[in-house]
Amino acid sequence: MAVTTEEQKYEAYVANKEGEWLTHAIFDPHADIGDMWAFVDAALARLRPRYPNYTFTGNIRRYDQVITDIAHP
Repeated sequence: MAVTTEEQKYEAYVANKEGEWLTHAIFDPHADIGDMWAFVDAALARLRPRYPNYTFTGNIRRYDQVITDIAHP
């Protein structure tokens, strides 16, 4: 049985402590991780002064596709 994993996309987002997303972006699997964090950092820099009483967190998720070849018995 052969198994391969393929990166599909990355998702960068900023959420408040209730889990609501305030901004997000989708990146292709070849995007630079530094660019993703730059997006998150820029969003946090905009939101924190505008809403000083709120707590925001930035995150990046990677979505993978797992492909499993199953041999004929």
